[in-house]
Amino acid sequence: MRTKSIQSAVPLVPAKLDRGAPDGGARRTRQWLVSRGLAAVAVLAVLAACGGGNGSADPAVPTSSDRSVSHNAVDIRFATDMVVHHGQAIEMADMALSQTRDGHIVDLAMQIKAAQGPEIDTMRGWCRGWDAPAPRRAMSSMDGMAAMPGMSDDMAGMMSRTDMDELGRMSGSRFDHRWLAMMITHHQGAVAMAGSELDNGRDEAAKKLAGDLVTEQRTEIVTMRDLMRQHAR
Repeated sequence: MRTKSIQSAVPLVPAKLDRGAPDGGARRTRQWLVSRGLAAVAVLAVLAACGGGNGSADPAVPTSSDRSVSHNAVDIRFATDMVVHHGQAIEMADMALSQTRDGHIVDLAMQIKAAQGPEIDTMRGWCRGWDAPAPRRAMSSMDGMAAMPGMSDDMAGMMSRTDMDELGRMSGSRFDHRWLAMMITHHQGAVAMAGSELDNGRDEAAKKLAGDLVTEQRTEIVTMRDLMRQHAR
């Protein structure tokens, strides 16, 4: 036990004190007590540093096995791909704000921009923290993604540059119907990407964002399908 080891290492009192000793004896006694007290403090410090002498490590100090990586390759792919995916959704929302007269579509476009803009900033921050490529917000079409290191070329729901150019030339109800159809497909792709992150990702913040995204975009899909039915009448 620790107490026994301390006592055996440093006797805390002299075997015999001469209470009737002259002043010189008293001084020697005091010196003896001081020296032994300092020695006891030193032994206690050594024992504390060694974890009580039983060979166990200080639990407050993390070992190499405790320092696990907080993210994996799925988290990186989710963040890098979703930055680009969101960027295209914002580009489509901007088209709606300038090309439609439908107030419901305008409201939806503003809602998409308000939600996805901050999410892009968050995910780009994760990429930088993970030493992964941080895509530009404006890289929105599949045609321009091949040059970006680490980017996947099969992102679900992404529109080609041709699709985007054609949408940009439309107006009126034709634009509204096409915009809703494209954005539904786009949202469905984002939900699928988020599902992969929820199933296989590791980073807790990324998984939470993926879960919020699924809830948010499924709700918007329902809204857009309702709007499409209204436009079909």
